[in-house]
Amino acid sequence: MENRLSSQINQPRPVVLCFSGHDPGGGAGIQADIEAIGAAGGHAATCITALTDQDSQRLYSYQSVDPALLKAQADHIIADFKPVVIKVGMVGSHAILAVIADIVRAYPDLALIIDPVLSTGGGAALSESDFVTQLAKQLIPVSTLVTPNSDELSRLCPGLDQAAGAARLIESGCSAVLVTGTHLDSDDVVNTLYRQGQPPLSKRWPRLSGEYHGSGCTLASYIAGVFAQTRNLEMAVLQGQQYTWDSLGMADRLGEGQSIPNRLIRVVK
Repeated sequence: MENRLSSQINQPRPVVLCFSGHDPGGGAGIQADIEAIGAAGGHAATCITALTDQDSQRLYSYQSVDPALLKAQADHIIADFKPVVIKVGMVGSHAILAVIADIVRAYPDLALIIDPVLSTGGGAALSESDFVTQLAKQLIPVSTLVTPNSDELSRLCPGLDQAAGAARLIESGCSAVLVTGTHLDSDDVVNTLYRQGQPPLSKRWPRLSGEYHGSGCTLASYIAGVFAQTRNLEMAVLQGQQYTWDSLGMADRLGEGQSIPNRLIRVVK
């Protein structure tokens, strides 16, 4: 895949404002955002929502940052850097969710891409009990794209199958939903993009062996980086899947648990 930065040598890198937690192992969270958006040719401006104690095997604890500090950071970065996309990953608390919702309402011209991080790869919860309901009420209806895996979609839309769940999110106001099939028991991973008034767009990928820490962050962030440059959602989604599959295929097992995607790659078609 061509590095998109090469075609825009004389253009400033588009800025993506990221709200994510900090993973000290560098597999997921804010480091995944920085690496993937950079690989896509963008620049990640970062507001860290929470500090976590985790490794490649499990989450031990986390602590949300001061909401007032987070809002001040975001307001100053938006005024100075003029981002074109907001990417949201781990939120972790109602107070932080409220701050992000306020920022999104204050800057409605910015595209919003949400990776609804509700648990770690090992299954540990990353949000309060009724957080899912508030996420669906406050942020998803104003989003450009939401990228849940099948488990996350089930939590957002309990009792509904994949197509019906995606339809419910779109009916709430969300422009598009990319459902990833990494958590399903199947030989291939099938990811499907749903948009109102258009047929579903599915892409099938051979399932890689092993487990990976930060694959969802990688996908959503690369999509955000491409979309910031092109405003072409379908292109961003297809390129994001290819980049994620490539980075997982080159992942390293740096710890004793899940492998870490190698996001610092350049894939040339």
